[in-house]
Amino acid sequence: MDSYQKKIDRLQQELAEKRRLIANEHLATGRHLITRDAKLLSSTRLSTLSQESQRLQSQIDDARASIARIHAILDREQQIDGEVDSLRGKIADLEESVQPMYEEIGRKAFEIYKSHPFVDENYVDLFSELVKNHEDIRDIDQQLVQLERETEEKPFLDRMVAKGKIALLRNRRTTREQNTPRLFRKAGRFVTESNFVTVVDDATLTRAVEPYHQVNTQIDDLNRRISDLQKEDEALSEDLRALGADRKAVRRVAELEQQIEELTTTLNNVSIQVGEGYIAELKKDDSGAAAVSESVTRVRELERECQAVGKQIEKLKAAIAAEEAAARIAEYQKKIAALEREIAENQASVEKLRGSIAETEAQKAQLEKARGPVDKL
Repeated sequence: MDSYQKKIDRLQQELAEKRRLIANEHLATGRHLITRDAKLLSSTRLSTLSQESQRLQSQIDDARASIARIHAILDREQQIDGEVDSLRGKIADLEESVQPMYEEIGRKAFEIYKSHPFVDENYVDLFSELVKNHEDIRDIDQQLVQLERETEEKPFLDRMVAKGKIALLRNRRTTREQNTPRLFRKAGRFVTESNFVTVVDDATLTRAVEPYHQVNTQIDDLNRRISDLQKEDEALSEDLRALGADRKAVRRVAELEQQIEELTTTLNNVSIQVGEGYIAELKKDDSGAAAVSESVTRVRELERECQAVGKQIEKLKAAIAAEEAAARIAEYQKKIAALEREIAENQASVEKLRGSIAETEAQKAQLEKARGPVDKL
């Protein structure tokens, strides 16, 4: 029986492989008919299955397009981030390059302001800090000249006190001088942000401002480019949101891939049904369309082989069942023989007990005779 079962196992594997090959041929036939020769699917059932397969394929194509679009958007967003960072770096470099320009612009603008008392009063605040700083330096210089002239005529102790004042004033002057470039830069920035250059219409100031305008034009161009990139990024984010991938794109791609896998499985099953149904509708001597005739022939050969293998399996199963039946019969016979032996043994016991009963009844009769009537006891 074990040898029969091993043969059955081997034949079942062979049968499963042949059925797999049949399914592959059905799949290939169905795909061809659906995509190339749908006109051959004349029956209502096959036509309906063909339409279903087209719907499934459309869903698969849409899911694949969504995945491709998500990847393209993510790549582009990464490129945009890199471009924006690069542009901001260039802007920072350009803004740093205009700092020295502010100082020169502020210096020339202040000179013009000082020499043009008719300049609009609206610009007074623009130069107020420079004016005060300039006046402080001038006042300190006057005080220094006064102290230095008077110091030579004073007694020793007074001269020492005066020298201390002179040192203090010089420190103050140094502080004012050191502060001047910063104030020039501040004024220069304000000048570039106002219409001062246009109002005074001075050629030297216009030339001083020109490099700044050139750099500022570059900065404006870069900022416009950043703005365009940010708008593009916002549009891409909207696209991701429409694709359901605005928060967790990786998870959304995984969901779409799972959807494609499930749809593909369903599509393959539909294609198999189409191929199987088409071949089943053919007459025995008809191999169908030329493009699928080889598959039709191969399916029929495999089906015949499956039938032969199936019959062999049934024979082997019958052989196993026959051996099992013989084994059960032998077991039944053993039980019958045992029961018959038990019956014979029980019959002997019965006969022995019957003899004992007869002997005991004889003894009882003798004892009753010896006893006599019970009422006379």
